[in-house]
Formats: sequence, C-alpha cells, structure tokens
Amino acid sequence: MERYQLEQQARDQAVQLLAERVKGIEGRPIAAAKVSTDTAASDPHGDRAAATAALAAHEADTTSVHGIADTSVLETASGAHAEADAAQSAATSAAATDATTKANAAQSAAIADAATTYLSKAGGTLTGAVTVNRANSTDIAVAGLVGAQAFDAFRLYTDGKMEFGPETGARDTTLFAAPPAPCARIRASTSASTCG
Repeated sequence: MERYQLEQQARDQAVQLLAERVKGIEGRPIAAAKVSTDTAASDPHGDRAAATAALAAHEADTTSVHGIADTSVLETASGAHAEADAAQSAATSAAATDATTKANAAQSAAIADAATTYLSKAGGTLTGAVTVNRANSTDIAVAGLVGAQAFDAFRLYTDGKMEFGPETGARDTTLFAAPPAPCARIRASTSASTCG
C-alpha cells in the first residue's frame, strides 16, 4: 500500500509539472502580445498623464516648494536685471563724481603750484636773474610792443645790441657795443657813429 501511494504521488507531481509547462507555453504568445500593445501605446498605465499633472501643479505652486515657505518673495529674472542695472548706474555715477572731485583737486593744486613757481604772462616779479639763451647773436632776446602796434618800439639782441623806434615805423636808433672796448656807438638814421 505504501508503495502504491508513493507511485501515485510521483504520477500526480509529474502531471502537475507537465500541466504547468503546457500552460507556460500557451501563455507566451498572450504575454508577448500584451507587451507589444503596451509598448505601442502612448500612456498605457496613465503614468505620463500623472507625471504631467504633477509637474504642472509643481510649477504653479508658490508656497512650500523645495522647503521655501513663500516662493513669491524670490527674485525673478527681470527683477534681478533691474537691480543689476540700478547698481551699475549708481556705481557709474559715484565713479564720475569721484573722478570729477579728484580732477578738480588736482587742478587746484596745479594752479596753486604754478602761481608760486611760474611768472604769469600778464606780468609779475622775478626775484632771480633772467637768462635768454638763443642760437645766434642776431636773435632777439627781448622785444617790446605797445598795444596792437605793428612795430616793436624796443629790441634787445643776444649780442647786446639794442634798437629803438617810434612804434609807428621801423626802429631807427641803435645802441651797440663793438671792439675795441669800451667803445659804444650810437647811430641814428641821420647821425654818424660816435665813440668816446
């Protein structure tokens, strides 16, 4: 009896295994068809629609997003640009003011230094010797004009010669030194040289 039961159990197990194998073989085309259908469908399980809805809700949220209590107080791109432009404008203005202030201070210092160092074209007092160094003995060292006169009334040349005139015409009187010293000649347009 015991042997019979063992043989029966072995037969039952073999039948069960055979049935499972047949079932698996028959079920393969059905499973392949389902996979093919799911692959071809745009959203077979509704996951895409759910994700799109969740993303839209996330974009619309203004509070409690990524741990930020109120995202409406966050800076926008246009707001950041406006603040950057305002900062640039303020920096440019401050730099221009600073540059103007420094330039004015430098100019004032230069004018003050020039006033104590250089003689004005309008005149002034020299406390030291004046030396005119020219290339030729016939060069003019000093000349004097009155107003808008066309002729200078006085000329001093680098060789010591001096000329005088009426201011309305050419200079007609000359005083110069010539060897042998100490002989000075004064020559007017109508007079001879004198030496004595």
